[in-house]
Amino acid sequence: MTPDEFIRICEAIYGAGWQSKLARDLVREPRTIRRWKSGESPIPKAVVGWLRER
Repeated sequence: MTPDEFIRICEAIYGAGWQSKLARDLVREPRTIRRWKSGESPIPKAVVGWLRER
C-alpha cells in the first residue's frame, strides 16, 4: 500500500482527524501513523489487511 492509498482509505474510514483515531484503534503512537503517511516507514502488512477489511 502506498502512502497515498493509505491516506485515502483512512480518510474514507475515519474522516477528519483520522490520524489520531487510527492511532487509538491500533494502539500506536501518532508519530508512527505520521511515518506511515509520509512514507518514512513501511505500513505493516497486518495494518494493510486490517484497513482493507473495514
